[in-house]
Amino acid sequence: MPVHFGVVLQHFREHASPEAISVVARAAEELGYDSVWVMDHAVVPDVPEARQFTPLVYDPLLTLAYAAAKTGRIRLGTSVLIVPYRSPLVQAKMLATLDALCGGRLIVGVGVGWLPREFEALGVPFRRRGALTEEYLEAMRVLWTSEGPASFRGPTVNFEDVFCEPKPVQRPHPPLWIGGGSEAALRRAVRLGAAWHPSSRYAGVLAEKIEHLRRLAAVEGREPPPVRMRATLHLLPESDATTQRGILIGTPEEVRTSIRAYAAMGVDGFVLDTFYGSPLVERKSPEEVVSTLRHFAREVIPEFRDRSGGSVEHHWVG
Repeated sequence: MPVHFGVVLQHFREHASPEAISVVARAAEELGYDSVWVMDHAVVPDVPEARQFTPLVYDPLLTLAYAAAKTGRIRLGTSVLIVPYRSPLVQAKMLATLDALCGGRLIVGVGVGWLPREFEALGVPFRRRGALTEEYLEAMRVLWTSEGPASFRGPTVNFEDVFCEPKPVQRPHPPLWIGGGSEAALRRAVRLGAAWHPSSRYAGVLAEKIEHLRRLAAVEGREPPPVRMRATLHLLPESDATTQRGILIGTPEEVRTSIRAYAAMGVDGFVLDTFYGSPLVERKSPEEVVSTLRHFAREVIPEFRDRSGGSVEHHWVG
């Protein structure tokens, strides 16, 4: 099976700018990558655990709309959208509109969030984030799929006979990639996910979690969703024998070997952090990011493409 390769856009940290977003998005498309991705912080609290992002974070959905206007083929994803942060009716409208404007290229990666002070600033109860995520996703799916006026009644979300137009181009709705590695996240991925989208923080237990994901899917009588991991990418010179390696940190051959090993576990896609996530890649400029993407596209990707050499195009439903 071909492997899906995505790229995180520089819409946060010190190099974030319209120019950086455009340069990296266009380069990723020209080099044959499958997708570009954004993260989600509505506000950044002034606390130590949040300073890794810097205060500058462009809005995820507006950033993807901008990237959509700069590209024509590449898919556009959120890694991940924090579902409890926004009204499900507002999110459903924004995501459906974005899918319509980009011609059905949207992938909606979702998560429950992790930063208590951000929830506090937004007036959202942190301890209820899992339950709110479940309810909001169900409400959004109703709004996306209803043929006439939609109605929904839940613990916190209630609406009756409302229209939410336009509908997404992708039917029944854009694919949902479910982030997180908890039991609840895995169950959510089985029930709703077009993919499970863990980060590299789960690398040490990934094989175990994939097996559990498959068991949960079997109990539900469903096919297990594909696994698409987010990981830091840094290619080292062949002569470098001193730098510590990582999942996708090493020489091109070491990285190819790592991808093969993760593919054997069941991973069939990677979302690549090229300027964030490791001291080796911190603060790379857009030009350095493009250079890394070009090197990876030349030295690594061809082994994992289909025989025609084309890019991977998926149109999942959730």
